[in-house]
Amino acid sequence: MKRDIPIRMSAFLSILLILGVACRLSADPRRTPCEFRVTSHEIEARLYPDEHRLEAVDRVSLEKEGRRCRSWNFRLGSGLEVNEVRMGGRSIPFRRMSERGVEEIPDTIEGHEGKTGPVEWEVDLEDLGGQGENLVVEVTYGGIIYDSLKVPSFSREFIADQTTGLIGDEGTYLAEESGWYPKASDGLVSFALEVTLPAAFEAVSQGKREVDEVEGDIRLVRWISSKPTDLIYLIAGRYEVEEREADGIPIYAYFFPESRDLRENYLTATARYIRMYTEQIGPYPYEKFAVVENFFESGYGMPSFTLLGSQVIRLPFIVHTSLGHEVLHNWWGNSVFVDSSSGNWCESLTTYMADYHYKELESEEAARSYRLEINKAYSNYVHTGDDFSLAAFTSRTTPATRSVGYGKGAMIYHGLRRILGDEAFYGALRVFYRDHVYDWASWEDLKRAFEEAGRIDLDWYFDQWIEGVGAPLLRLNDVSYRSGTPGSVDFAISQEGTGAPYRLDVPVVVETKEGAEGYVVELRKTQTHYSLPVSGDPTRLSVDPDHHLFRRMDSLEIPPSLSMVLGDENEMIVLPDRAGEEALETYRSLVEQINRTGKAKVKTAGEMTSDDTATHSLFILGKPQENSAWAALMNGRMEDFSVAGDSVTVSGTTYPSAGHSFLSVFRNLQDPGRGIALFFGGDTSSILESGRKLVHYGQYGYLVFEGGKNVAKGSWEVKDSPLVNRFE
Repeated sequence: MKRDIPIRMSAFLSILLILGVACRLSADPRRTPCEFRVTSHEIEARLYPDEHRLEAVDRVSLEKEGRRCRSWNFRLGSGLEVNEVRMGGRSIPFRRMSERGVEEIPDTIEGHEGKTGPVEWEVDLEDLGGQGENLVVEVTYGGIIYDSLKVPSFSREFIADQTTGLIGDEGTYLAEESGWYPKASDGLVSFALEVTLPAAFEAVSQGKREVDEVEGDIRLVRWISSKPTDLIYLIAGRYEVEEREADGIPIYAYFFPESRDLRENYLTATARYIRMYTEQIGPYPYEKFAVVENFFESGYGMPSFTLLGSQVIRLPFIVHTSLGHEVLHNWWGNSVFVDSSSGNWCESLTTYMADYHYKELESEEAARSYRLEINKAYSNYVHTGDDFSLAAFTSRTTPATRSVGYGKGAMIYHGLRRILGDEAFYGALRVFYRDHVYDWASWEDLKRAFEEAGRIDLDWYFDQWIEGVGAPLLRLNDVSYRSGTPGSVDFAISQEGTGAPYRLDVPVVVETKEGAEGYVVELRKTQTHYSLPVSGDPTRLSVDPDHHLFRRMDSLEIPPSLSMVLGDENEMIVLPDRAGEEALETYRSLVEQINRTGKAKVKTAGEMTSDDTATHSLFILGKPQENSAWAALMNGRMEDFSVAGDSVTVSGTTYPSAGHSFLSVFRNLQDPGRGIALFFGGDTSSILESGRKLVHYGQYGYLVFEGGKNVAKGSWEVKDSPLVNRFE
């Protein structure tokens, strides 16, 4: 099963992986019994990269179930044709059936019919029912697989390309979407894969590499996967291969020659992650792990290997974060498979035990910032019409689905850990892994493991957070202080939102001149009043200041950030009305990058109305002298971000305008839930080089670029949070 790696283009909130289906859900065949179950494949495949062609034979082992079977059906990609089907030493009848789901490919190659999607084939077994319970059907097939690369539309903050399948001189990528081998069901299978291809290429798949030899200009590679898996992958490229070992587990780097200097770091880190998660969860479940460089930009994770694009592997943080996430997926999602009955539990669990865990190892403040970013992303991207339950989450396709399926889910595990304690929480996961490795598992299976480990009833928790939709919005009300020995702080907390009232244990911090005192108060109703003893005069009262709760944030609580603008359904891009033609065309060229979803309105400053300002988040392009919207909207609001002549001051540092570009985000005073982003540069080159990267920095409130390189980034301080009371 293909899993996606979380990748940001900056110091990132990596709850949020790159592309495609993440922790793909499988239908447990126990729930949908069929007459034949595929138990294994033995594939001999030959790749012709310069012709984009595959020729193959697959000996499929079938286990007979139920009554006598008249036929066996399987699916292949639309560019492939079945040439012969044999069983028991003789040819048997077969026919092409339907093309449900087949789509036209806009860009294709000469001689290719230009379609992608599954085609169903039927093999006639009616007169072979007496051959025994188990059958081996040999399918000979071949054809062209070439779906050219495209940029996905859903991702605004990640680099990625996508294809259903491609064989070419640049490399080969064959996954389920290409239909490159006969697939009949969603069951688990073992397989052997023998690949013949030009000697300049290496071939990678799951499992153990048994043969890799060259004779003349031909290479023969054989992979054996004895462990059950749901999908089979075939990747090929012009790789240099380096092998290492981690506690008896072979680890490989399949990198292009120009990336050979990166191999050592990746192999060393892979060994470290395998040891860490073996100790934390249980034995590593596969015969090897390989880090494979991809010829297009991706961040995929398959059983026993990960597939990273050439730009991705060069990002400095990947080896320290996303690589570990992908190694961990071999426990969650790639060996304990996701049962489709109750939604995708594994992306959020992997996010919590990898991305969030690394922040905890870094510092308490880094972990706090990560939790804040989860709540901020949910508040900015998930609107009433977009929200859904974790039980309904299957894969990430939009910022909203990402915020729920990855972010909310990670915070739900965090809440469980706070309830159970570390020993019971991680003990439950070890038992869960032991009991479900190489099998399907659901949210219900996880609940049972946590209940048994903690000896606690968690029906209410899973009903509230997994089956329920939404998150609470908290309010702090009626705050007062009564002096005495001891004194007391009196206040009320209320909650609203879909699903309210929630059952919450709310952290509260009271700061006095002598220090801070922490409490946890129970909130079970729409509003509850509290009285807390304090030993000195209070200076500040804060509700959930460290973001241990998953909740929707009030707009005044959220530091203005680019995601506030990009996540607004009513975004407007404001082009300059006083710029020269060259500058105007430069900014126009950025509109497509900023407006990837196509939903934002585009106007010049002169075309804007007062209603536009009140009802939209604005993305204002151009310098103050180039865009009249500056004067109308930003007058007197730029203490920490100012433009004077040929220089710009950002958070106390002054930069020359020439060679630099700048972004700052402010709150829209007419609607504090919306933002106003300002972006401009000192010259055309700076604008273009940095402007196309802006969507990768959604969590920040200000950015400075020198040429195309980011040299400063940060968030503006929130001074008036509605969940903080400062005592006079």
